[in-house]
Amino acid sequence: MKTICVKIKRIRPAVDTPLPCYMTSHAAGMDLYAEPEEDMVLLPGERALIPTGIAIELPEGYEAQVRPRTTQRVGDKAWHCPCKFSRYN
Repeated sequence: MKTICVKIKRIRPAVDTPLPCYMTSHAAGMDLYAEPEEDMVLLPGERALIPTGIAIELPEGYEAQVRPRTTQRVGDKAWHCPCKFSRYN
């Protein structure tokens, strides 16, 4: 796999939200963390723009996509968790 450089800039440096990262060695994309200014609750079917607190710079010929993460399950409860950040050539 070709290594590329993705520049990441914190938009609000005073906030210490984790940077995007791979959570497992076989992950297809990176986990991207939300950085809302206040707590948010979305009801089923609702949409919202969720700030990440970062800006990225990709090399020419690449794009980034934000997708819902696989459904997570704890006990008898299931929900869709944070989005993944993926890069493609």
